[in-house]
Amino acid sequence: MSGTHSTARRRLHIGLAALLLALFCLLINPLSALACGGLFSKDLHAEQTGERLIYALDEGKVTLYEQFTYTGSPKDFVWVLPVPAVPTIDVASVDLFRELDRDTVPSFYVNRHEAPPCFPTNRENSAGSAAPTGGSAVHVYSGGGIGPYSYNVIGSNDPQALTQWLDGHQYKLSEEERAELKPYIAAKMLFLVMRLQGNAGVQDIAPVKITYATKQASFSIPLRLAAPMGKLPLGVTVWIFGKSRYVPQNYQSLELTSSDFRNVTNPWSNFYDGKVEQKVKQAGGHAFVTEYAQNFQSMQPQDPQLRSLQQHYGYLTRLYTRISANQIQRDPTFVAQTGLSDVSRYHAITMPETNEQNCTGEYLLVGGALLLGIGIIAVPIVLFVRRRRKHII
Repeated sequence: MSGTHSTARRRLHIGLAALLLALFCLLINPLSALACGGLFSKDLHAEQTGERLIYALDEGKVTLYEQFTYTGSPKDFVWVLPVPAVPTIDVASVDLFRELDRDTVPSFYVNRHEAPPCFPTNRENSAGSAAPTGGSAVHVYSGGGIGPYSYNVIGSNDPQALTQWLDGHQYKLSEEERAELKPYIAAKMLFLVMRLQGNAGVQDIAPVKITYATKQASFSIPLRLAAPMGKLPLGVTVWIFGKSRYVPQNYQSLELTSSDFRNVTNPWSNFYDGKVEQKVKQAGGHAFVTEYAQNFQSMQPQDPQLRSLQQHYGYLTRLYTRISANQIQRDPTFVAQTGLSDVSRYHAITMPETNEQNCTGEYLLVGGALLLGIGIIAVPIVLFVRRRRKHII
């Protein structure tokens, strides 16, 4: 009887200890989620419809790296890029964009003496020939395959001839996209057209590297071709490697300051994109925010292509915009500008002072509720143990 009694008591104690441990975990987890302050960062643009482009600029030459986001059928994938000269084409690594984004993405911190939000929202943390000068035929300047892609570089002064050539070579474009080609044809641009080849699937899509000759000191992004792609705001992130800081020439150049982050009640939500959209709308829909502008030599990238860019170029500018499709009426042009100050990726967030009192009240409310729950569960257990003991005696 004594052995049975001892075993029963041991099982009861183990069960009680497990219950208390579970309740303890419930108690500490909400409080740890309420921890105040700290440094956090998030790529704001992952999983959104947008464009991510890297430009590396030398005298007489531009190198463009572009990353695609595409979820449709492989046979429907078509990419068209206006270029001023016949380019050389290669594939790039996804790590190039991943590391560059990680090292330059805007990051936010709350000073410990400032009031933090009480319940932050969790967040997943080479030179070529020029364009044709006459005639209505379609000129094919180069073509082939690289990585998962097949491509051609074509040119024509006749929009109808060019679209007929695209149709005949299985490059299917919508009527809106065809219309968007006309200004570039009038400007005597060439077109790099690309699609997935063979059995390549969407999972094989890789960033591309395109190098072409130019006589211009500035460069433009053919953003108008992106306008028909959707009705939601288009997020555009541009990194520019050069000798100095770059700014938009025909769009407004904006910066977010500490005043833009005052009285932020929930910095873990999508407040940043909202702030950028607000700023861009105030500028008439044509503006870029400079998110980062500094010497990039202090970084230690692992990707070979990013290391090469770091070694060759002294300065890096990162710009971002969110622009509605109906506002994409002209292609943004960027130019180097000296004498401008650096722009840090880090921003201090100022919280409302009343949050500290609110947090204290919520701490007490949560703690009191959990202690009450422990008491409600523990009292019957204690009474049961006492009755059991009296019965055994």
